[in-house]
Amino acid sequence: MSQLKDYITKNVETVDVRENLQALAKKMAKQNVGFLPVLENGNYVGVITDRDIVVNGVAKNLDTAEEIMTKNVITGNSDMEVDQVIELLQKHQIYRLLIVDDNKITGVVTLGDLGKENADQCISKVVSSISEANDNN
Repeated sequence: MSQLKDYITKNVETVDVRENLQALAKKMAKQNVGFLPVLENGNYVGVITDRDIVVNGVAKNLDTAEEIMTKNVITGNSDMEVDQVIELLQKHQIYRLLIVDDNKITGVVTLGDLGKENADQCISKVVSSISEANDNN
């Protein structure tokens, strides 16, 4: 199979740890995305999802990316092979993988991106596995 770097979506919008919920939501709406990587001093430290904004932010009256972000997110690197990424997605029951090289975000890859590799059977297996997870929201 091919290397992952051939399928990465680059130029991923990011946010700073100090940004507030309204700024985060506006960026998501403008970019039409459901998650944003979070940076501190230019280095990757976590991600914010639209769900984080509601469940961790609004519901708990918190206001900054740093307060609501998810840390220790599963990531990949641009030198990975596509089959390694598919295995990682399946193992961790996730639909997208943030690509981080030397603490810098180089892109993101989704199951849809990997479909270009004609990996439909593997992707179908991942989606089934994720959908069957008990804690999948």
